Amino acid sequence: MPTIATANNANRPGHPGTTPRPGDLDKYIRRGPRYTSYPTAVEFSPAVDSVAFESELARIESGNQQHSLYIHIPFCRSLCTYCGCNMVVRRDTSQASRYLDCLDRELAMIAGSVAGKIRLQGLHWGGGTPNFLSDSQICRLWTSIHSRFELNPDGERSIELDPRCTTPAQLELLKELGFQRISFGVQDFSPNVQQAINRQQSVDLLTSLTAHARRIGIKGINFDLILGLPHQTPDSFATTLRHVIRLRPDRIAAYNFAWLPTLKKHHQKIQPEWLPAADVRSQIYERTHQVLCNAGYRHIGLDHFALADDPLVRAQDDGRLFRNFQGYTTGHDQLLLGAGMSAISQLEGCFAQNRKTIRAYMDAIESGKFATDRGTLLTDDDHIRSAAIQQIMCNFKLDLDALSIQLNRTMDGVFADELERLQVYQRDGLIRFGSNGFSVTDIGRYYVRTIAMEFDAYRRGNGETGTFSQTA
Repeated sequence: MPTIATANNANRPGHPGTTPRPGDLDKYIRRGPRYTSYPTAVEFSPAVDSVAFESELARIESGNQQHSLYIHIPFCRSLCTYCGCNMVVRRDTSQASRYLDCLDRELAMIAGSVAGKIRLQGLHWGGGTPNFLSDSQICRLWTSIHSRFELNPDGERSIELDPRCTTPAQLELLKELGFQRISFGVQDFSPNVQQAINRQQSVDLLTSLTAHARRIGIKGINFDLILGLPHQTPDSFATTLRHVIRLRPDRIAAYNFAWLPTLKKHHQKIQPEWLPAADVRSQIYERTHQVLCNAGYRHIGLDHFALADDPLVRAQDDGRLFRNFQGYTTGHDQLLLGAGMSAISQLEGCFAQNRKTIRAYMDAIESGKFATDRGTLLTDDDHIRSAAIQQIMCNFKLDLDALSIQLNRTMDGVFADELERLQVYQRDGLIRFGSNGFSVTDIGRYYVRTIAMEFDAYRRGNGETGTFSQTA
């Protein structure tokens, strides 16, 4: 695993520094969650159905809290063989019409279940490919949202974009509607990698789109990269990074590819011998981390990087960074409402997920019921452990005093067993105990998911299941 970095970066925030690798740390490489939620979606069951979801919605105080809305657009024009999303391939945008009808009905049902008009601090469209939709369909969906929810003027509105479907005119429309942040799926610029994953897009295309987005005043530009793709090497990905740094997006998400051929049948199109070996993946990650930090990016949490003046950096410095199904956000107190096929809502008392196939989702909505068919009811223990895991994943520390204030309860002895198990982590140099908690060391950041797993009552530090990717 990555162990060293250049000396001139040793004191840079978010950089691993020059700490030598202590002993054999391979024992900390397991399969485990990314903790975009706790409990994780693996624990979801039919215990949360449409009736339970509607009941939980009725508890929302519309005017007193910040809320976010996630819209799932599942459509893509072609299948990328690395994809882990819930999506469907369609060639014709007219086939999205019925789906948009259902989204409109679902949004009306959500709004009608809450007393008063829900205020949205955050709005995110994901997929799939949200810009699969035609311009008129984008406007139609925007009207559905705007007519039923109040959008805070200072809130964030973001959308994921496939560069291959994006046009300058579409960017101008999105800016006019109020989207301030766009995320381009870049993944890798190497032609042989792109061919293996069935996603061909050029550096020139990203250069042109990025320049136009900035020219019309879109303030936040994100690039998504994936590490560990077929035929990827440290040198080939270094070339991708040079192009990315030249374009200087505000944020970069560098995800590790999770090859799950038993769960995702299209992953079987990727031959295992095409994938970089574990030591090569480590080199790719190490070089990515080093290059981005050298270029002025700050390491945010597990897999995100941001420029020094980005709101995510300020949120982390202030202890306000939060992690949910969209990744890292600044909205610590937000409830998340999800709409569309497979979308997940994160409410005070439960997680609730819609049906995962487009037909099942639309059939449920057209019958006049919410499409919820699974989730989990949250216990007091879930809330406590979720708050602890949030601290670890977002701020690389566990401060039990701060946790006590946040939860308005004493933490004396609550995590006695977990802290005892972490003694070996301290001996191996991954954490450093303090007066009432611990901080994750620079080397420990590479194993932060494994550290967080020690607080997962459902995993108990094991997590060896094909459902999850490797933690390091």
